[in-house]
Amino acid sequence: MLNDSRFTARLESSNVIDEIRQGYLAGQNRWVGCDWATDFGPRHLNLSGIRARQAGLLGCALAGAEAQAWFEAKYWLESVERDAADAALAASEALILVSHGDFLRAEESAGRACAIESKHPHRPVWADLLKAVQSARHLSPRRLGGESTNAVPSTDPIG
Repeated sequence: MLNDSRFTARLESSNVIDEIRQGYLAGQNRWVGCDWATDFGPRHLNLSGIRARQAGLLGCALAGAEAQAWFEAKYWLESVERDAADAALAASEALILVSHGDFLRAEESAGRACAIESKHPHRPVWADLLKAVQSARHLSPRRLGGESTNAVPSTDPIG
């Protein structure tokens, strides 16, 4: 964390760190795949709540055009699930960077999580994290993110 005691006191008194943790926890595991209604492909498949693995199993169980439709859905769902995982990783990186006082890079990581999820028409889960990190950065006396420590980041992003 920063060595500026005034900044630390402002962070503690404003509960910004708790807001950042809450923003992370609120988004954690909430978006893992397609969670919106779809009209996918020529078969007009609604893939909401269906995982790529399930679509692949349906493709194997069916034949012909129906099987092809489910295999195409599988590949599309894999890309959605990959985006969800990438956004979660960026959010986790933001939390780790906050724990080291690097609010600029934390804001960039939280922004990347939001940008990834904005490619899909679901309810955003990382917006509160980004807002909280931006609030903390606004409190920073340097407004450039502060100093990073050389310590190895903790593997527990919320502790």
